[in-house]
Amino acid sequence: MKGKMNKKGQEEMVGFALIVIVMAIVLLIFLSFVIKGKSKQEVESYEASSFIQSVLQYTTNCSKDYEMNYQTIQGVLFECIKGEACLDGRDSCEVLKKEIEGMLKSSWKVGNESPIKGYSFRIEFEGEEILSLSEGNETSNYKGSLQSFRKAGKPVEIRFKIFY
Repeated sequence: MKGKMNKKGQEEMVGFALIVIVMAIVLLIFLSFVIKGKSKQEVESYEASSFIQSVLQYTTNCSKDYEMNYQTIQGVLFECIKGEACLDGRDSCEVLKKEIEGMLKSSWKVGNESPIKGYSFRIEFEGEEILSLSEGNETSNYKGSLQSFRKAGKPVEIRFKIFY
């Protein structure tokens, strides 16, 4: 009789261990879905703001007065507003467009498998559009940033929106 009781206790322990193992597996599967879901987080507004700041400080291959005096995007923007060209004869507005377009494409991957569905980048001077670049789809969910400053007392605004 004592032998039957020991076997029954062992069977209950094995059953309990199996339940614990099954629950652990279910918990791991649940956690993997939660972690995968978090990798597709939406963009935060500070990321858009930081991107604008980085763009403005990026050094181009456009110089104004002598060969090795390369300008930042902000400097090229001011040259574009004034209608001036780079020292090598390239149009400053074209340099501005090409450089920002390259940064947008390499920094913000747009697509169905990406959390980013599209973006819009716009520069205005005194309310007049200087540059407008966009890719992908505009959705009702977006994060964005506005950077405004003055050039010769006149307003310059840079708007950047990331749609997800």
